[in-house]
Amino acid sequence: MSFEQMKFCYPWREYQARVLSQLEEHFDDEHLHVVAAPGSGKTVLGLEVVRRLAKPCLIFAPTCTIRDQWVERIKELFLPEGADLSWISKSIHQPSLVTVITYQALHAAWTGGRDEDPETYVELDSESQELEVAQFDEKAKRGTKVESLLEKLKALKVEVLVLDEAHHLRTEWWKVLNGLKQELASVKVVALTATPPYDVESTEWARYVALNGPIDTIIQVPELVERGDLCPHQDYVYFSLPTEKEAERLGEFRDATIQLTAYLCANESFLTALESHPWILSPHEFEDQILDDPTFYSSMLITLNEASRPVSKEALDLIGVEEGSRVPKLDAKWLQPLLNGFIFQRAEMFPNTESCREELVSLLKRMGAIERKKIMLSAPKEVKKLLASSLSKLESIVEISKVEHQSLGAELRMVILSDYIRKDQMPKAGSAIEPLSKMGVVPIFETLRRANIEGLKLGILTGSLAVIPAESREAFERLIEHEGYKASDLNFRSLEHDERYLDVRLSGKAATARVHLFTELFCAGHVTALVGTQALLGEGWDAPVLNTLILASFVGSYMLSNQMRGRAIRVDQHKPDKAANIWHLVAVDRVKTMT
Repeated sequence: MSFEQMKFCYPWREYQARVLSQLEEHFDDEHLHVVAAPGSGKTVLGLEVVRRLAKPCLIFAPTCTIRDQWVERIKELFLPEGADLSWISKSIHQPSLVTVITYQALHAAWTGGRDEDPETYVELDSESQELEVAQFDEKAKRGTKVESLLEKLKALKVEVLVLDEAHHLRTEWWKVLNGLKQELASVKVVALTATPPYDVESTEWARYVALNGPIDTIIQVPELVERGDLCPHQDYVYFSLPTEKEAERLGEFRDATIQLTAYLCANESFLTALESHPWILSPHEFEDQILDDPTFYSSMLITLNEASRPVSKEALDLIGVEEGSRVPKLDAKWLQPLLNGFIFQRAEMFPNTESCREELVSLLKRMGAIERKKIMLSAPKEVKKLLASSLSKLESIVEISKVEHQSLGAELRMVILSDYIRKDQMPKAGSAIEPLSKMGVVPIFETLRRANIEGLKLGILTGSLAVIPAESREAFERLIEHEGYKASDLNFRSLEHDERYLDVRLSGKAATARVHLFTELFCAGHVTALVGTQALLGEGWDAPVLNTLILASFVGSYMLSNQMRGRAIRVDQHKPDKAANIWHLVAVDRVKTMT
């Protein structure tokens, strides 16, 4: 096979043509680093760059699903039907002219760590919220077999590394990739991503750029929508109030904060320590230090005022407060910097207060307000977690589903992404239908199943659980036959508590194509509302028919949430008028805390 046999079968999009016309300029530093939104055609751009460079290459993907999509794109978009594929490999141990593997496969081969099974590995089903799906405890140092691997790659004269979803390279994977890059002579790096890790520390960013090169071109979403390369889309935020039980827990924390305020305002040793602080006694002598941390200084004044302790005019003048003016109330906003300063950051400025600090630390620990030597009263971890996983979001999903189903009917193609599967929440045969206690794939499925929205075809797809409507069984059987798999590879079992739904088990070669098969079933409308994990479907999954996305994930980072949004904004060649809605779920505390 020669690279000249590859030919892209469609016209290039404007940005793709622009990047390709400037390849020589971009590769001045041996790197091409492209940032473009999900669905903008980075994969085919990367394959065309590989074709033009015409050198043996390694293509890296973060998951097996995305790895397989690269191979499918070569077959579907660059080669004639029936073409020889023996020059494409998916094994790091048997590299070929074009080798497509996962980052974790290289890491395992390099370090001698746990090797992945490329036939079954799909996602990490754990309580971790990290999208980087294969972390190892070992240092990224060479295993015993790495020299043999390097000999194979050097014998092939591999000169191109393609790093798909390059933002993943903030883990141990970075170390082995850097080692590989140094070992291979005159290697060119093609880095493709929709979401550079802009929100990381400067040292991490420097490491990212060292491997991927400086960003050469950024393709903005509005440009892609305007030119029809991404579909029009709208983000919505759906608000809900916590459940009664959750509101009670939130109220308990607020009550504890109020009691803490009263305790401090009646604590003589604490108030004396504040009054004796040099900033309070002689504010103008410490003016520069005070202006470096005016929040802490103000919190001391507000506390003394709340406790009806006299505050000097000189102290108030320094922050521009006239005597007799209204001083803010002492609340969580001011207690937080006050106690952080008193207990941790400025403890040395409060001599002879060790016993007072110990009492406060004990009290704050019982409240759950200390996190890694930092006091959190405005939005402590437990409160944020409670709101992020609020069960009120389940009812929000039902309401959104009703609205979207009413609007789109049979055209609805909705995906709901969550972090965890929560298999234990699936009811058993003969057992009472219990109230749901956690957010996750199964609780969302169960809530929608119980809502019984007429005409909604509900399914589940995760790495370990797959469910379809019983009415879609024949369609799945026809699909298996059409795709050339054995009928015996497909097994159905009715859910114990509802025969209208089937638990789908795939074996043999069909098991390796489970995501593809479900995608085909979804695209054909035999499942119109698919609940899955963000680890499996939140990045790289390609289903252009998707027109409604509900984000029921706890993920808060720009990088991961934008990846999930990218699933919905791809154009559908069969529906040129497609528009997408993206729903974000927010639980709101009545005292202005939300997540």
